Amino acid sequence: MNWYRESAEDVLSELNSLRRGFSEEEAESRLRQYGTNEIEKGKEVSAWQVLIHQFTSPLIYVLLGALAVTLFIQSWADDTCRCTSA
Repeated sequence: MNWYRESAEDVLSELNSLRRGFSEEEAESRLRQYGTNEIEKGKEVSAWQVLIHQFTSPLIYVLLGALAVTLFIQSWADDTCRCTSA
């Protein structure tokens, strides 16, 4: 169902609700059926795991390669521009 295309009355009817909300009995029934409206906490990740995970990105290897080339040619700054003011 495309909820945004339906009238408010049709949506309320489909959800078995009223404009003022669910009745106490309906709320308790849905709580028993679906549980509480909470996000379950996942497994906690340590800072070390986050750091190690960073090395799974190909971009890290490109940057490490650029670092190796820079160290090899010992070029610490971009000094190729010999600009003079006019």
